[in-house]
Amino acid sequence: MSTRIAGALAAALAALIAAPEGARADCTCRYDGGRVELGQTVCMKTPQGERLARCDMAINNPSWTFIDALCPTASLSPAPPRRAHPSRPALAETPRQ
Repeated sequence: MSTRIAGALAAALAALIAAPEGARADCTCRYDGGRVELGQTVCMKTPQGERLARCDMAINNPSWTFIDALCPTASLSPAPPRRAHPSRPALAETPRQ
Protein backbone atom coordinates (compact mmCIF):
# COMPACT_ATOMS: atom_id res chain seq x y z
CA MET A 1 0.00 0.00 0.00
CA SER A 2 2.77 2.46 0.88
CA THR A 3 4.42 1.71 -2.49
CA ARG A 4 1.23 2.79 -4.27
CA ILE A 5 1.04 6.02 -2.29
CA ALA A 6 4.71 6.75 -2.92
CA GLY A 7 4.21 6.11 -6.65
CA ALA A 8 1.15 8.37 -6.76
CA LEU A 9 2.99 11.12 -4.91
CA ALA A 10 5.97 10.83 -7.25
CA ALA A 11 3.68 11.06 -10.29
CA ALA A 12 1.86 14.09 -8.84
CA LEU A 13 5.16 15.80 -8.02
CA ALA A 14 6.49 15.16 -11.53
CA ALA A 15 3.29 16.62 -13.03
CA LEU A 16 3.58 19.75 -10.87
CA ILE A 17 7.22 20.25 -11.81
CA ALA A 18 6.52 19.81 -15.55
CA ALA A 19 3.33 21.93 -15.60
CA PRO A 20 4.93 25.42 -15.52
CA GLU A 21 7.15 24.62 -18.52
CA GLY A 22 4.23 23.39 -20.62
CA ALA A 23 1.89 26.15 -19.50
CA ARG A 24 4.44 28.87 -20.20
CA ALA A 25 4.90 27.70 -23.78
CA ASP A 26 1.19 28.33 -24.52
CA CYS A 27 1.01 31.76 -22.85
CA THR A 28 0.48 34.75 -25.11
CA CYS A 29 -0.66 38.33 -24.58
CA ARG A 30 -3.67 39.69 -26.40
CA TYR A 31 -3.95 43.05 -28.11
CA ASP A 32 -6.23 44.50 -30.76
CA GLY A 33 -7.94 41.16 -31.47
CA GLY A 34 -4.72 39.19 -31.91
CA ARG A 35 -2.18 37.19 -29.92
CA VAL A 36 1.38 38.31 -29.20
CA GLU A 37 4.10 35.82 -28.17
CA LEU A 38 6.11 36.31 -24.99
CA GLY A 39 9.00 38.73 -25.52
CA GLN A 40 7.51 40.42 -28.60
CA THR A 41 6.68 44.13 -28.60
CA VAL A 42 3.79 46.14 -30.00
CA CYS A 43 3.06 49.83 -30.33
CA MET A 44 0.01 50.11 -28.07
CA LYS A 45 -2.57 52.91 -28.22
CA THR A 46 -3.13 54.26 -24.69
CA PRO A 47 -4.84 57.36 -23.27
CA GLN A 48 -1.33 58.88 -23.00
CA GLY A 49 -0.69 58.25 -26.71
CA GLU A 50 1.15 55.42 -28.45
CA ARG A 51 3.57 53.52 -26.22
CA LEU A 52 5.86 50.57 -26.85
CA ALA A 53 4.91 47.51 -24.75
CA ARG A 54 6.47 44.03 -24.40
CA CYS A 55 4.58 40.81 -23.63
CA ASP A 56 6.03 39.45 -20.34
CA MET A 57 5.07 37.10 -17.52
CA ALA A 58 3.97 38.55 -14.16
CA ILE A 59 3.08 36.09 -11.37
CA ASN A 60 2.49 33.28 -13.91
CA ASN A 61 0.20 35.43 -16.06
CA PRO A 62 0.94 37.09 -19.38
CA SER A 63 1.15 40.85 -18.88
CA TRP A 64 2.20 43.99 -20.75
CA THR A 65 5.31 45.87 -19.64
CA PHE A 66 5.68 49.39 -21.02
CA ILE A 67 9.13 50.23 -22.35
CA ASP A 68 10.69 53.70 -22.27
CA ALA A 69 11.58 53.48 -25.97
CA LEU A 70 9.49 55.28 -28.58
CA CYS A 71 7.26 53.43 -31.01
CA PRO A 72 9.08 52.87 -34.29
CA THR A 73 7.79 55.02 -37.13
CA ALA A 74 8.54 55.29 -40.80
CA SER A 75 8.82 58.51 -42.71
CA LEU A 76 9.21 59.32 -46.33
CA SER A 77 11.62 61.97 -47.51
CA PRO A 78 10.21 64.38 -50.07
CA ALA A 79 10.44 63.09 -53.60
CA PRO A 80 12.97 64.86 -55.83
CA PRO A 81 11.45 67.11 -58.51
CA ARG A 82 10.52 65.22 -61.64
CA ARG A 83 12.42 66.04 -64.79
CA ALA A 84 11.19 65.31 -68.25
CA HIS A 85 12.84 62.53 -70.17
CA PRO A 86 15.18 64.04 -72.81
CA SER A 87 13.28 62.46 -75.70
CA ARG A 88 9.79 63.10 -74.30
CA PRO A 89 8.07 66.40 -73.53
CA ALA A 90 7.23 67.33 -69.95
CA LEU A 91 3.62 66.79 -68.88
CA ALA A 92 2.84 70.52 -68.96
CA GLU A 93 4.15 70.99 -72.47
CA THR A 94 2.19 70.24 -75.63
CA PRO A 95 3.90 67.92 -78.10
CA ARG A 96 5.56 69.62 -81.05
CA GLN A 97 4.78 68.46 -84.57
